[in-house]
Amino acid sequence: MLTKDIQSLKILFENDDLYTCQDDSESIIGNKKSSNMELCVFTNPLSSDLAQSIDKMLKAVSYDDTSYTVLEVPNNQYLSFKKAQKHFNFDKALIFGLTPKRLLLNISPNYYTKYTVNDIKILFSVDFAQINEQRNLNTHKIPLWNQVKNHFTRKR
Repeated sequence: MLTKDIQSLKILFENDDLYTCQDDSESIIGNKKSSNMELCVFTNPLSSDLAQSIDKMLKAVSYDDTSYTVLEVPNNQYLSFKKAQKHFNFDKALIFGLTPKRLLLNISPNYYTKYTVNDIKILFSVDFAQINEQRNLNTHKIPLWNQVKNHFTRKR
């Protein structure tokens, strides 16, 4: 269907989740070196303590600084998952606290369930700050760790 009648399209799709978002991929990816990363971590902006916690978690499953990248998506900005994958050529993605819409994805995921889309393993989680809270040990930290350990351990 090809139409220039925006009002008709709005009526036709008013109950669907169609997004018209500005793609901020260029500013988020910025000057990061294009290379083959095994893993990409997508997250809201992190404090230095939370960034260190992510680094510790990934080192526990054999990642080093050259095998993964962290992309922090500022509030009210959108990053194309597809463009990030093309830029970094990763085959695993951990997504902390971002909705699929913020990554311009059209999926409805559950937390801590591994998905494979176009040969890319994807795991959605709550915001990383919530995981570190002691009261979330059983609801977030343990399920996250089990999935990371079982499906996202680095290949050697």
